[in-house]
Amino acid sequence: MALMAVRGTVEESYGKLSSYLFMLAKINPGTITDIQTDEHGHFRCMFMSLGFSIRGFRYCHSVLCVDANFLKHKIGCQLLVAIALDANEQLYLVAFGVVDSENNNSWTYFMQQLRVAIGVVLDLVFVFDRHPSIVNDLSSVFPEAHHAACTYHIKMNIMAKFKTDNCHDEFDMASRAYTVSQFHHHFDKIKTKDPQIAAYLEQI
Repeated sequence: MALMAVRGTVEESYGKLSSYLFMLAKINPGTITDIQTDEHGHFRCMFMSLGFSIRGFRYCHSVLCVDANFLKHKIGCQLLVAIALDANEQLYLVAFGVVDSENNNSWTYFMQQLRVAIGVVLDLVFVFDRHPSIVNDLSSVFPEAHHAACTYHIKMNIMAKFKTDNCHDEFDMASRAYTVSQFHHHFDKIKTKDPQIAAYLEQI
């Protein structure tokens, strides 16, 4: 009750989003915002990339990690993010969106807005968790970009699928190898230790 008295309700906050995004874009030059509602004026999705984040991304590594996470309040929804690494190897938020759920439509919307925000970036690489919606939308919205699978998600999938962390060290070494010969040296160890895991990784 105290929090509601200070902050208002979640519903009231959503009602102020349009005004907030308008002022945000007005005060921060170059900011890209968008909000979508249904025919009744109810919130559907939104996107935001601050002007200074867009300008600063030019000086970051041209690698974007994209992922989704649940928003833990009664309305639900999911948070979509695009994060880079700056020159100090620290996380750099480029853009985020709020959508009803993680599906083809929501990722298409997010990627299209991200394209407006960052434009064409030379040798751009996207890292993600192999969600099929992300794969499809990246191919259509960012056809020139390179795709990479997140090694953390792959490792967690190995644990879930094979119920073992038997090859964790070898997987880490192989995924971080800087030369082809180093990669094969560590990957051959995975083949010896667990051929099923090796076959699963080769499919990826």
